[in-house]
Amino acid sequence: MEQVSSLFEPIALFFYAFSLITLLVVRYSHSFLFRGFLILTLIAYFVFTTPLGANLIVDMVEIKEPAPLSCNTEKPSVVLILAGGITDSRKIRDPLARLKEESYRRLIDGIDFARQIKADRVLITGGHGIVKTESELMAFLARSLGYPAKKIIIDKAAMNTYSSSGTVSKILQDMGVDTVWMVTSASHMRRAMATYARKGLTLCAYPVNSKRVPIDFPFALIPQISALNKSTEAYREAMGYVYYALTDRL
Repeated sequence: MEQVSSLFEPIALFFYAFSLITLLVVRYSHSFLFRGFLILTLIAYFVFTTPLGANLIVDMVEIKEPAPLSCNTEKPSVVLILAGGITDSRKIRDPLARLKEESYRRLIDGIDFARQIKADRVLITGGHGIVKTESELMAFLARSLGYPAKKIIIDKAAMNTYSSSGTVSKILQDMGVDTVWMVTSASHMRRAMATYARKGLTLCAYPVNSKRVPIDFPFALIPQISALNKSTEAYREAMGYVYYALTDRL
């Protein structure tokens, strides 16, 4: 029933109307440029708003493979978890409720992975926050999940991926470590690994929280808000990668 209702959501109705207008213009307009503009706009709308199109965008951005073979032979003993954001709202009384979903997913999956490989240390990086930083709240959550406090290290100075690569590399250097498991969202992993690699670190990817949308034909061809959200996140991350490349951060 939910899939059928998606046929009548505003984002889908707009697509039907825009498709009809495009067909009429292609049929009756004599302007090649105008017809071409509408057709390209319709294609872009389809790609960004349908589950099928969103997955094409997501697949170009995400790194999904857990790690290359070299990471199994190196056996890094430190798991690095990158924070995924925090809501700086004083109206939220519970500090943990300020963590965004990305931070939750990265922390929970990261701690679970650290347990699996029996990691010596977990390093959590993230400095955003008013009273408590992301890394402090994520560390508290990790302890609440039963992970030993003595194994947790926090970096609360980092404000973005680039700055965290500097602070984390310094911490790891002091520890005598140059190879780590990196836990972050699949869409963020490519940019994060390239940024950290410039600091001389060897990164073993453990991507989490893939943005792929479930495919169910023919509904995968119908525009949906969830697909638009996923493709927008992937597009934003792609633009972040381009920005880092242009500003010599990769």
